Amino acid sequence: MAAESMSEMLNDILEALPNPVFVKDERHKFVLLNDSCCRLIGKEREFLLGKCDYDIFPEEQADVFCKKDDEVFTSGGVNENEEYFTDSAGRDHVI
Repeated sequence: MAAESMSEMLNDILEALPNPVFVKDERHKFVLLNDSCCRLIGKEREFLLGKCDYDIFPEEQADVFCKKDDEVFTSGGVNENEEYFTDSAGRDHVI
């Protein structure tokens, strides 16, 4: 299967999921997001791609997100926890 077809298939799968899904690189930059994630954050995909948590969220929240990301990058495992974040309209959420 061609790389473009695989990319389209991955995008279709992510968009079919009802939950927010994102992928970040080791510099904490968003490289992939589904529409559900964009709606939750309150920003367009084009704005979010290439941004890190510090570009989007208050510093204390971004500190927590980056720490958890680093734990996953180091362990290669799954991290399940409750976190708080503020969307673009200033509303607080628990995820």
